Order: sequence, then structure tokens, then C-alpha cells
Amino acid sequence: MQAKLRRYETTLTTLGIAVIAYGVWNIIKAVIYFITTEKDIIGSDDLSESSRFMYFLVIGVVFFILIVDLILRVLIGVGARNEGLGKKSGGPYLVIAFIMIVFGVAALIIDVVQMPFTASAIFDDLATVMLDVTSVITLVWLAATSIGIKKIRAALREEGGD
Repeated sequence: MQAKLRRYETTLTTLGIAVIAYGVWNIIKAVIYFITTEKDIIGSDDLSESSRFMYFLVIGVVFFILIVDLILRVLIGVGARNEGLGKKSGGPYLVIAFIMIVFGVAALIIDVVQMPFTASAIFDDLATVMLDVTSVITLVWLAATSIGIKKIRAALREEGGD
């Protein structure tokens, strides 16, 4: 049982780091997207001043959401990593992970339903869906591993207490 606990702890530590890395990747991806499309939108003479303002407002809202997402992923990742290392983890990381799983599944459903399936965008859309599926799987795996660790530790305490 000790070997299984150590394996789960190592897995949980790795998954915690992966969750944080995914949050960082989301921000990098958004920065690259806005940098590559900004010249087309801002450089256009057809845009009014209010349209440009709306464009920057949308960018601001998107980055606010991405920063909140990153903060939540850091809370999940650090909590999972700490628990995997046998330190105090703070309970909320598992609750946040479950909330992120629900939102992740909902976002996946929306992405698939709204996917245009046009030749020009299919590869980008499929890559996005695959990354989102990977993120949800990682969060589910993290939650299951965390629950498994809690059960094993409880069983070990019972054995030691008898």
C-alpha cells in the first residue's frame, strides 16, 4: 500500500504542474493570437474609433478571464503538488478542480456544437478541442488521484491506530 501511495503522490505532483502549465499556455496562445490578428484589425482603415475601442475592450475581457483561469489553475496545481509532496494542501483545490471540470465539459460541448467544420478552420478547431479534452482529462485524473491518496492515507491511519 505504501508503494501505491508513493506512485499516486508522484502522479498528483506531476498533474499539479501540468494544470499550471496549461493555464500559462492559454495566456501564451491568446497573446500570439492577438498579436497576429491585431495588424489586420487595427491597420484597417474601415474601422471606426468605436469599433477599435470594442476590439480592445474584448481583448481586456478575454485577458481578465484568462488571468482568473490561471489563478484557479495555480491554486489547483499548488494544492495538488503540496498534497503529492505530503504537505498541507488546503482543501479548496479539489473543489475548484471539480468546478473547472464542469466548466471544461460545458466549454467542450459548446465548442463542438459551434464548430464550423470548414476546411480553412477545421485543424485549428480540432487542435483547440483536443487541448481542451486533455485539460479536462488532466483535471479528472488529478481529482481521482487526490481522492485515492486520501483513501489510502485513511486506511494507513486505521492500520496504524489498531
